[in-house]
Amino acid sequence: MFRLFPSTLAALLILTTPALAQYYYDTNGATPGFGDSWSNTSASPEPWDLNTTAHWTTSAAGDTATSTWQSITGLNGSTTTLVDNNVVFNPPAAARVAVGDQNAGANFIIDFGSHDLIRQGGSGTLRLQNPSPTADRNGILRFGGGEINVSDGTLAIGGPQVSGSFIKTGSALLEITSTAETGGNGLTNVVVDTGTLKLGGTTGNYAVNSGTSIQNNGTLQVARDFTVGQLTGNGAITQAGISTSNFTMTIDASVNQTFGGSTPPGTRTLNIVKDGSASVTLSSNSLQHIGTTTVSNGLLSITGTHTGGGTYTVQNGGTLGGDGSIGTNNANVTVEAGGKLAPGTSPGTLTFALGTGELDLSAIGTGDLQFEMGPTSDMVVLSTGILNIGTLDFDEFDFTALGGLAEGDYLLFDSNETIVGSIGEASGIFDGIYQGTLSLINGGQDLNLNIVIVPEPSAMAMVLVAGIGLAVLRRRSRR
Repeated sequence: MFRLFPSTLAALLILTTPALAQYYYDTNGATPGFGDSWSNTSASPEPWDLNTTAHWTTSAAGDTATSTWQSITGLNGSTTTLVDNNVVFNPPAAARVAVGDQNAGANFIIDFGSHDLIRQGGSGTLRLQNPSPTADRNGILRFGGGEINVSDGTLAIGGPQVSGSFIKTGSALLEITSTAETGGNGLTNVVVDTGTLKLGGTTGNYAVNSGTSIQNNGTLQVARDFTVGQLTGNGAITQAGISTSNFTMTIDASVNQTFGGSTPPGTRTLNIVKDGSASVTLSSNSLQHIGTTTVSNGLLSITGTHTGGGTYTVQNGGTLGGDGSIGTNNANVTVEAGGKLAPGTSPGTLTFALGTGELDLSAIGTGDLQFEMGPTSDMVVLSTGILNIGTLDFDEFDFTALGGLAEGDYLLFDSNETIVGSIGEASGIFDGIYQGTLSLINGGQDLNLNIVIVPEPSAMAMVLVAGIGLAVLRRRSRR
């Protein structure tokens, strides 16, 4: 038994059924459209004529289908169906629906507009797939911001190309292994409101890319490498568990964004790549991915807690910052030439727990250590691990003076092990009036900055002029 939730079906393919809140798919003794009767085994099921309204009912009751196949196709070569109401599939068990065009030469498009696609009833998997391996028979599903509601069983979209925007609702699983619509942008905005959205399967890819925004408030289950342009929300990222291989999530950020959800532990390794010029903040205290983290461009700010991670690499053009905690499984955090370290949040402390790993700053250059200084300063704490500073010069710091900065000592790096490396040029001036001097203290385990306020050159000139004038007056008074 099938229930189809096409939010609406109109344009080029017109249903004569009166427009109601939603359409249900119902076989109820109707003969499939073009060609043979249903088959449990055919790999290329005959297409179903959507214009045969006997397949549609306004009742949610429906009937049990004896087959696991049925297909949707355009009528007489029509290539677009515009949906004008919600569409409901309600199969009692596992079932397949082929979406495509019987006629070679053009893909068949189902455009849902803002209407909903719903899968309910039964515990099996309903698969929407192509009717044949022939590329020119593929279907295309376009979504315009409505819901894909999966309240029972599983809805798997694994053949028709997809594009547009939708909101995932319902507690059950939606799986997408389809590619982006040819010539289109794939999925643009996806909201996982409830339940689970699974991207990727045993084969195939999915239609998310650097132009896709995902707001995850439910569960985002990942099976293969993927790239998104924006990742927000507070939901969990989990592993699909298809293999034990590594997979990579790339966030190609063009707008500043914060993701407050968890990342998965487990036997599969999730690697994260931060790309794009905008900032990405990971604020969850349940960051548990065991793979590598690479900052290739822009700022990655860790304001939550990451435990059990792999190596961190900050490449040329990338910045690692935040006031959270980064823990690795004895793995290194390396800031390469051209990369930057910017601890704190005006100001604050970034903590590293690296086990036997190393925080390697030996390749940094001028201005690559970005510290804000106020009544307290930004600071880096190594609870475990070794700090390697190479030969550290004062000009490798970029100090910013905030309100309340005074003379005195400010601890910049607090370590529990002897720091590897040495200080080269120890002193310099920033913001015109602050003279800073670097030194290793506490048995070489900590790096300290001592600040003395020096008069600006203009102030010195005024003092000098005043001094000369006073001297002249004194000489005159003696005469």
